[in-house]
Amino acid sequence: VAAVAALLVFILIFVETEITELLLTRKERGLVKGSGLNWDLVLVGFCCLICSLFGLPWMCAAAVQSLAHCSSLTLTRKDKINSNVMVVERVIEQRVTTICVSLLIGAFAFLGSVLRLPMASLFGVFLYLGAMNLAGVELVKRTALFFVPVKYHWVTNYTKTMKVWRIHLYTVIQLLFVVIISIVKQGTYTALAFPFVLILFIVFRQTAVPRIFTTEELEALDAEEDSNEERKEDRDGYTETALPV
Repeated sequence: VAAVAALLVFILIFVETEITELLLTRKERGLVKGSGLNWDLVLVGFCCLICSLFGLPWMCAAAVQSLAHCSSLTLTRKDKINSNVMVVERVIEQRVTTICVSLLIGAFAFLGSVLRLPMASLFGVFLYLGAMNLAGVELVKRTALFFVPVKYHWVTNYTKTMKVWRIHLYTVIQLLFVVIISIVKQGTYTALAFPFVLILFIVFRQTAVPRIFTTEELEALDAEEDSNEERKEDRDGYTETALPV
């Protein structure tokens, strides 16, 4: 019984940490110090081992906070071709800010009676950070294609090689999975099956999806985003116009 429970916890911690790692190591993020990230993952593994021995809560990489921290250390500049687009110049990769944030969190834990923050403002901060980090998610970009005329679709690997209805079909399948996993996570009793549902999703992706889409289509859908030079071609007034907000 303990082995089964440990396997479920391992899946949750691994998925959370791996998703954070994949989001941080995307090409457009501009990170170059890969060895430091790898040592961070080793440290997380040892922390989980120590926490298990002493009955402490497990720790894993936090996606929203990690992406927000990376964005705050990123220096950007205006694109030479399109001044409305900001491109990453470099990222100040260091550990000083992380240590300072951790120390401040520990210090504030002893000031709970003084610092009474409204829950609405706290959740609002996390909602803002989460919404800002959705911009680079391919699922969000492909969902937006439902509301954009075909002739104005931005140039990507899948828009260049796939039919529009095939792209929408893949997006609908992913959105259906998002709804299922959200329902499972919100339920009191169904939440225990969350890791099993993740495993079923992986099995479905490896067995059923290749029967619906060709290998070339899956490679285009799973490929990294095109470079800035490739995406700058075929730009028109639709993509150049800023939203009136």
